[in-house]
Amino acid sequence: MTCRATITQRMIRDGAPHSECNCAAALAVREALPGRHVEIWSDVIVVDGYEVKTPPELAAWMDLYDELKPVGELTFEFDLAEAAA
Repeated sequence: MTCRATITQRMIRDGAPHSECNCAAALAVREALPGRHVEIWSDVIVVDGYEVKTPPELAAWMDLYDELKPVGELTFEFDLAEAAA
């Protein structure tokens, strides 16, 4: 299953850089997959314990976000295994 998430300006403002559970990207994935436990790392996205590779464009965005540099909205996709969907 392909999941699509969008990081909005609200999420950028309300998110916590360096937080795997409360960064803007985690907020976006939780909005796309309500009720799921989400962690975002530079190399993996974890949804309910299932790991998928972090898309390169998200990893680059996160580097800037964690360094407190200006970032814009971002839409990204990742594939979640059927068992985790």
